[in-house]
Amino acid sequence: MDQIQTQLMNGLSVVCRLHPTILPSPNMTESKTPPQPPPTWSHTAEEIIALTEKALTNHQNLLDNITALSASAQNFSSVFAALALGEAELDTETGPLTFYQRVSADEKVRNASREAEKRIKDHREESSRRQDIFRTQQNAYKNITDSGQELLPEEKWLVDRMLLDGERAGADLESPQWDNLKELKESLSANCSKINDNVDNESGTITFTEDELAGIPPEFEGNWVQAPDGTYIVRHKPLQIFPIFEYADKPATRQRAFESYESRLKTNQELLRTALEERRRIVDILGYKTWADYVTHVNMVKTAEAVNSFLSELATDLNKQGTTDRDNLLVLKRENENEDPCDEELYLWDFRYYDRKFINKNTPISENPRDYFPAERVVERIRKIYEDLSGVTFEEISGNETWRSDVKLFAVWKKNEEVNEFIGYCYFDLYGRPNPPEPEPPHVSTLIPGYKHSGNDRKYPVVALVPNLKNTATQNKPVFMRHNDVVSFFREMGHVLHGLLSRTEFSRFHGASVAGDFVRAPGLMFENWAWNSDVLKKISSHYSTGNSLSDALIKQIIARYPTTRYVNVGLFYLRQLYLGTFDFRVHTDDGTTDLTELWNELRETISLVKADVNNPLPGHTQFRHLTRGYDAAYYGHMHSFFLAANMFETGFGGNPFDSKAGSNFVELVLKPGGSREAAALVKDFLKGDPKLETFLKHLGVQVA
Repeated sequence: MDQIQTQLMNGLSVVCRLHPTILPSPNMTESKTPPQPPPTWSHTAEEIIALTEKALTNHQNLLDNITALSASAQNFSSVFAALALGEAELDTETGPLTFYQRVSADEKVRNASREAEKRIKDHREESSRRQDIFRTQQNAYKNITDSGQELLPEEKWLVDRMLLDGERAGADLESPQWDNLKELKESLSANCSKINDNVDNESGTITFTEDELAGIPPEFEGNWVQAPDGTYIVRHKPLQIFPIFEYADKPATRQRAFESYESRLKTNQELLRTALEERRRIVDILGYKTWADYVTHVNMVKTAEAVNSFLSELATDLNKQGTTDRDNLLVLKRENENEDPCDEELYLWDFRYYDRKFINKNTPISENPRDYFPAERVVERIRKIYEDLSGVTFEEISGNETWRSDVKLFAVWKKNEEVNEFIGYCYFDLYGRPNPPEPEPPHVSTLIPGYKHSGNDRKYPVVALVPNLKNTATQNKPVFMRHNDVVSFFREMGHVLHGLLSRTEFSRFHGASVAGDFVRAPGLMFENWAWNSDVLKKISSHYSTGNSLSDALIKQIIARYPTTRYVNVGLFYLRQLYLGTFDFRVHTDDGTTDLTELWNELRETISLVKADVNNPLPGHTQFRHLTRGYDAAYYGHMHSFFLAANMFETGFGGNPFDSKAGSNFVELVLKPGGSREAAALVKDFLKGDPKLETFLKHLGVQVA
């Protein structure tokens, strides 16, 4: 063994470096002390950048040392395991640092966190293009094969994935193809960044008179700026313009607002067309037929053809239900004296307005259920449901530093009276950072992944749940959750379990590091708990009386709020299919299609609502998923819904309290993380393949 290998293996044999900010905790009991202390949260902006640079330098040195090994010294341990450990250490050291951007109240800290994330992303992209690393991996694989070494299943999966990563990065190419590929990728990245910047920084407005805004509740006026002439200036932001879509009584007002909103990013038209062409050229070099084939190759469905079949079949099956839903809204439109009696079409600017009216008319509710969902109490009860299902306990730890005083830290343990088996840490930040400029969605972040780092020693996961509830507490009333918040909390807790209960050898397979068209399914499955009458009874408690929801009110909630969420079920899913189909078509297209025409054509034929045929608008230019990691993958939203319904209906038999099913779900789906094909995990849990018929039945959609 040469000197470099000796140094490298010595480094790998010691206990994994702790995060430089992790310190022992003084508040953990002697009888149940976690084997790993939680991170601390006192970094300055300067420290975030310095620690990030140190971690990147260490990782760069590791890569250089591995590629410097002699050919005979390249094997599984010295190459593949070493690379995996390097990835894990980089994630461990930088995960908390890049998380600050989501929760810190200090703008400098948030900006430093974003800059740290950018530097890490650039480093990873540059590392993925290193041909010397790929050649080292290829030689190590040859040595493994020639020696007859038997690898464990996850070790073999690691080798296969790393080699596939290299091939997909084009690391096996020679010049000039390699140079052309590198140039195209850099240009594509720059174009996507420009598109995203345009979306994020768009600041256009539209002006309305008070008369034009008739019907909109007064509480929304505070979101707008009133000009000296008495008109209202409305920005193209959801908080400002969506109330117009939902409440403005005058069709002309809704139409003008919609057309302004849909056209606000015309500047992205050429940039997007260029980005799509660059993707076509990239996959041509890499040997894939289309960009969709390239993306789906590592997803659950495997081929673009399978995606096309999935989307097409669903669109056909949902069309009848969608047509019924649309006709129901048209009945209300005909009754409205503000509308043209000769107009028999449901337009895009009609959709939200009449959907709201349909809900209010057909699903009345006798009492605001919000009063039965005081946040702290509901969160505790939901957590107990998850504890019973998954066989773990969340034990709150006080006195440890967090990024804000109201953030709670839990040590999570396996329920076992004989052995204290530590699972990991979980932070609950119910309210997120104070006063964000726009409402932020709930999210779960894995701050530190779980993995084995030396012998039988493990690094334990650290996750953070940030529901971003609005803190409206007063002296007399607590913070409340809407039912939609309850739904979201159940979903995000599913992702928490995925991040905590996964137990893999290598961090790159930990938790939600799974196929993109499966990753949302575990969380979406748990949304079903929020629609179950027994669950609602169990978690509800009136803030003043302590009474649970009545049976009558529960029935009203279940009848009313699925409609709100699904927007008349058929129309909701047809819209998802329309977006998925557009994304799929532009990534299998030869570049000759007019994107504006395609966007409007598919919207009308699939989602069943019309726009102005004489004025087609470039709404595709604001479809941010095309340039934010969902390219040729938007179908994954529908695919995850499909899988979630099958897992709930078949795996749990529709029973949200089935602890045996919960245990099976943990063992067969969550625990393996991404260490096996997602299709195999689902098939094991379902004892068969997922069925489209089960999904449609779950939605209440009848198919002939």
